[in-house]
Amino acid sequence: MIDLLVSRGVKKGKVRDSTDYVDVSKGEHLVEVPNLIGKQLDEAKKILEDQKLRLIKYTYEWSDDVDRGNVISQSVSPGTMIEENGMIDLVVSRGVEK
Repeated sequence: MIDLLVSRGVKKGKVRDSTDYVDVSKGEHLVEVPNLIGKQLDEAKKILEDQKLRLIKYTYEWSDDVDRGNVISQSVSPGTMIEENGMIDLVVSRGVEK
């Protein structure tokens, strides 16, 4: 986690030679995006919830390679570090087009 200096100054009412103070922000909490490809949609939703990430939307596409109901792709690559409560979109297989 990265600490960021938010402000620096002299406490109100103190003389100029007094000790300075600093406010430190811990920054955003980052989480690793899991690999959801090939997972059932319900399982992918649970994994995102457990990782403190948000599924914003999912769409369906035909696929010859991925079973119906499984994730084909995700909007953020697996292994990417993003802010907690970050947003992910999924594409889910409709199965083979008939």
